[in-house]
Amino acid sequence: MWAGPQASGAIAVVVVNLNTHPGNATYLLNFASIGAASCNDPRDLWAHAALPEAQGSILLEIPPHGSRMLLLTPCSRQPVAVRVAEVKDASLVDLMPRTVEQPAVVRQPSRRQSQKVALE
Repeated sequence: MWAGPQASGAIAVVVVNLNTHPGNATYLLNFASIGAASCNDPRDLWAHAALPEAQGSILLEIPPHGSRMLLLTPCSRQPVAVRVAEVKDASLVDLMPRTVEQPAVVRQPSRRQSQKVALE
């Protein structure tokens, strides 16, 4: 196995199966062991395909004399704790994902103004 950091902050990884035994080998790639983030959006570079989000590690099936090359990019979405504000009509709340810098907007049906609600 080889792993190396990329300028983008991702980590490129190559895993080679040197076994000659018939059948695929299963490898557990532990992110902590290569200095990667605990949550990653892996991409199979040779298959040109995004893989499902992985937490902590990823299992790789590799045929004899085969290899896999992945690009591990830290997860783009990070969980954010949100305190729920009291809203009289939930259908009027803008429910798009927000960060603390982009507060949700509550639309008041009786007025044409909007009130910003800070997310803490």
